Amino acid sequence: MSPYLQKAVSSRRNYCITVATHAEYNKTRKGVDSGPEKARAVIAEWILQYVRVGEPFLAGIITEGTAVHAAMTGRGAQVRKETVIRFGGVVPPQYDDALTEERIRELLNDLASVLGEAFHQRYVYVDYLDTSWVLENIDFPDDLPS
Repeated sequence: MSPYLQKAVSSRRNYCITVATHAEYNKTRKGVDSGPEKARAVIAEWILQYVRVGEPFLAGIITEGTAVHAAMTGRGAQVRKETVIRFGGVVPPQYDDALTEERIRELLNDLASVLGEAFHQRYVYVDYLDTSWVLENIDFPDDLPS
């Protein structure tokens, strides 16, 4: 017989935050890729803020990938690629009572904003359950690419 007993059960509540990492600009305005190490540090500090005060937080897995998209430019249709970090997971069953849908969305928006600021991004993409939304930094400088 297995020593493991089922401890908590809940509905599956998946989430994911996606942020590009290639938009930190040095003094020459050349993009600098930061990568997953910076994301790990930023997310770890964000989680610790909640642990220190005994509040529920969202834990997850960081993956690095490449986003591919296209746009019309003066030279015609162009494909663009950029390195992204995705932080995703499932709301832990033990937090079911403590984390309402509204509170989960607040936590996702908070972490997405922190990641957007850390990577100097205009947009950060959030998925939760069957809904997706985009956060836009309204203070993003217009003279930098997004």
